[in-house]
Amino acid sequence: MKRRTAVILLLALALTLLAAPLAWARLGGGGGFGGGSSGGGGGGGHGDGGAIYLIIRLLLWLCVEYPAVGIPLTILVVVGGIIVAVKYKSQPRPGVQGPRPEFRKLPRQSLAELRRDDPNFSEMLFLDFVQMIYARYHQARGADGDPASLTPYLSPPAMERLQQWRRQDMRVHDVIVGSLTIGDVMQQASGWELIVNLETNYTHTLTADEKKSKAFYTRTQMRFRRQKGVVSKGPEFTRALSCPSCGSPVKVDASGACAYCGTVVKPGEFTWQLVVMNELTVEDRRLQPLSLGGVEVGTNYPTVYSPTLDADRKAFALAYPEFKWEQFRARIGTTFMHLQKAWSAKEWEQLRPYETDRLFQTHLFWLQRYRDHGYTNVLENINLQKIEVVKVERDPFFDIITVRLYASMIDYTVDREGKVVEGGKNRTRKFSEYWTFIRKAGFKKKEPQGEWDEPGDRCPSCGAPLKVSMHGVCAYCGSNITGGDFDWTLAKIEQDEVYKG
Repeated sequence: MKRRTAVILLLALALTLLAAPLAWARLGGGGGFGGGSSGGGGGGGHGDGGAIYLIIRLLLWLCVEYPAVGIPLTILVVVGGIIVAVKYKSQPRPGVQGPRPEFRKLPRQSLAELRRDDPNFSEMLFLDFVQMIYARYHQARGADGDPASLTPYLSPPAMERLQQWRRQDMRVHDVIVGSLTIGDVMQQASGWELIVNLETNYTHTLTADEKKSKAFYTRTQMRFRRQKGVVSKGPEFTRALSCPSCGSPVKVDASGACAYCGTVVKPGEFTWQLVVMNELTVEDRRLQPLSLGGVEVGTNYPTVYSPTLDADRKAFALAYPEFKWEQFRARIGTTFMHLQKAWSAKEWEQLRPYETDRLFQTHLFWLQRYRDHGYTNVLENINLQKIEVVKVERDPFFDIITVRLYASMIDYTVDREGKVVEGGKNRTRKFSEYWTFIRKAGFKKKEPQGEWDEPGDRCPSCGAPLKVSMHGVCAYCGSNITGGDFDWTLAKIEQDEVYKG
């Protein structure tokens, strides 16, 4: 009886392995930043080749030891495999109408209302601002931080919480934001509130013993508030901690007045103010499992185009008559190839010149996660097949173009010993994603100094060989290369199944 039970359990395992979708990871893939990999949530384990091998061995053993069970089961598995293959082939292909899930549209509609109140509002700049406040807030919890520099940006309760949380016996560093999204937009009688969801890492190190460090993974929610009628300022104010009134470095007296312009910054009067920050979960990062792979969803969904795409492209062409789409596509191709190679090599230096600060933080988050677990996601035979322009936007500070990419590659993950733990070395994977690029509004391309080997190989400001620091500036001339001032910079990667247009 016990042996029969064991056989039944083995049969269930075989059918489960057969039904389980093949899984991979890759740069920009979907999934959560806590346990799932860049390729999506889902279980880790053996590679697809190993699973199939185990099933075959199990079936052969059953056919010899228990032919009354093994032979019918083998027939059932073969028939089931044929049905699964036929069903897969019948799925709609790119460009063919297929089902697409519905999404909650409240944030987008409310953002449009916010822009009517504040024509200068830029979602890109706001999220950059949130990331900066989050990092500075945690740094201010430690001995090296300066809570006073956050005075104009924190509500009194938020500042009080920071002071209570602060510890002089430790430093808080390596603050990395892995995921950052606007969760809700609320219009109230006196102003606006935005809720932002984050997934992050940071490290505590004792000042008395630098060797004693502990890294944390968190899911956090931040609530920001601002009065109605406030007009957003540009990047020079938004990306630096400065007086929201005059732009000088933050220095306030006991009354909260700026030491330079004398303005007392009232809550939400000049800029967004953090009302509360809730850490929903805080866990030891080393104990967080890194689940590899996941089902690629949405590749066969129809492309989501902006309803005003044609008009927006014409307006863009009038504003920039020298703009050439072929050169833009070449920039996309260069960025795509460099990022895939850098991801596989786990070298952030190769990623840095092509991404905004916020996206770089996301990929740095994942590079560290893979290093923690000793995994390497190998990408080979990389082929960018198609680029579709789906949206063209212009806000007061940026030109923004979103494209849908179709690509293929061999994609598998190995451990420290080189053993394949996910994917397959001989299996080509096809996928698509939506990539958003930005550059500074009113951009005028500067002629390169000297002969360029490839677009992006030299600093667009000084012409020196491209070498970009962790902070996104040229190592030779100090120009910010990753803010969209000199060329198109990748700002966002979104999966087919979640892209809302």
